[in-house]
Amino acid sequence: MTNVLIIGATRGLGASLAKKYASQASSTVYGTTRSEKGPIDVHDKVIWVPGIDVSEEGVSRKLVNQLGMLGAGGGMTEGGRLVFDVVVCTPITRLILMRKLSVG
Repeated sequence: MTNVLIIGATRGLGASLAKKYASQASSTVYGTTRSEKGPIDVHDKVIWVPGIDVSEEGVSRKLVNQLGMLGAGGGMTEGGRLVFDVVVCTPITRLILMRKLSVG
């Protein structure tokens, strides 16, 4: 079973990857969106994590909390840790995450 979290899954490369992973029977796909609802034209199997804007302070905690509320974690742990393949799809997301990683 593959568990995939796609940051920026609403359009472009992120939406294409969400469709690709969601079409695989053995995958569970979570996609982030800044809005309160995910787009209807990506794939009905994608589980949307709404209100995730990587430019906001505390977004990591918010993402983990929302994943827990959506039931992520049931049967998806490895050694007691939640395991995902994480895909970051937008240039601004990559830039912000790189900046946050290099600061600490």
